[in-house]
Amino acid sequence: MFAELSEILWPAIYLLGSLIYFIFLQMLARLEYRYKNKIDLLSDEICVEKLAGIYGISEYALFRAAADKWHISEKKTEAAFRTYLKCGDIPHYVRDLVRNHKTEIAKHDTPNFHLLL
Repeated sequence: MFAELSEILWPAIYLLGSLIYFIFLQMLARLEYRYKNKIDLLSDEICVEKLAGIYGISEYALFRAAADKWHISEKKTEAAFRTYLKCGDIPHYVRDLVRNHKTEIAKHDTPNFHLLL
């Protein structure tokens, strides 16, 4: 009888342990996200706006400058910009540009425009 019970009990324990582990990982990811947002108050979207303002150019021109650096076509850049306007999704090449200038944005310095290219 005990052997039959253990055949049923162990898979249930493994399943429960897996569920607890999954919930723990989800909670850890949420805590990491909250902690990162508290430290990094400048999101990439805000940085795109500020960087465009620092240079005195439009956000689209900022997208084009980043795309030129990564050799991305104008058609793909226009599609990415439309997605950015609709959903706020920033493509990787613009994120790269923003992250390269994040300290300058935080200090409110005005970097030279040629650094974009």
